[in-house]
Amino acid sequence: MVKETIREIQLKDKNQWEKLYKGYADFYKVEMNDKILQEEADLWLRLIVIIISIIIFIISKKNLVYPTVLSAILLTLLNNYL
Repeated sequence: MVKETIREIQLKDKNQWEKLYKGYADFYKVEMNDKILQEEADLWLRLIVIIISIIIFIISKKNLVYPTVLSAILLTLLNNYL
């Protein structure tokens, strides 16, 4: 019996997820290309940054400066390096 483990998503998983995502597109006979795939990834990155910003907003006692600066830095880094 194989023991399954759940861990956080890592950048090294990207190729496997792309293959799975393209497989779903083939099965359901919908268009899929690298541009669509990248747009989906961009959406998820933005959602993650928004969630992190909201958490920081709450932790910092509703100070808007920290999450605003952090989200700008994160989005810049993610857009330039991914």
